[in-house]
Amino acid sequence: PFYRVLSCRPVQILMVANGNAPIHSRLWCVYEAYCARIMGIPTAVTGDLSKFATDVRASREADSAIRKAVKAKQLQELIDKAAEDAASDFD
Repeated sequence: PFYRVLSCRPVQILMVANGNAPIHSRLWCVYEAYCARIMGIPTAVTGDLSKFATDVRASREADSAIRKAVKAKQLQELIDKAAEDAASDFD
């Protein structure tokens, strides 16, 4: 659903850190920020400052989450391309 919102080109997205987990360890948050950046949509982060990636473990988790997000996007692009190719075979 968030990608559909991003495709509407909002003025900005706001990521809110809460008490559940460091914001950059949540894959969907990282992926959403990544997609927004690729689309040129400004991103702001607010909320509980203690939930930002400020220690080594959190930084490693953020790095891992970013790599997973990039891989997920690449896989989605391959799936989309394969679906387009398959659809054109029926034309």
